[in-house]
Amino acid sequence: MAVLGVLVSLALLYWILRKVSLSEILLHLREARPGPLLAAVLLATLTFPLRTLRWRILLRTPGDGPVSWRALWHAVAIGFMANNTLPLRLGEVVRCYAGSRLGGVPLATVLSSVAV
Repeated sequence: MAVLGVLVSLALLYWILRKVSLSEILLHLREARPGPLLAAVLLATLTFPLRTLRWRILLRTPGDGPVSWRALWHAVAIGFMANNTLPLRLGEVVRCYAGSRLGGVPLATVLSSVAV
């Protein structure tokens, strides 16, 4: 299944970039300022632990214990990945499903936490 995903990604990359000159891409990369790009990547990445912490405060396991940090971290990362590839913010639904499966929390509970 992973091989299929890689093949689809490569095919779509080719399709998107087929009319773009490689020398033009390299020119833009040479002219790019790395500081703002690195700052944007850092700030975007810092939202992961904040979202995970917020979700951990909202969710509890059926035994009323905290959901593991690792399970929620993975669910948040999976949701972001899906939001970057799927339309209509469907990554939120994927995040809920992943949080439910990985954290052992009922799906209805996880869905309601996103509404909050």
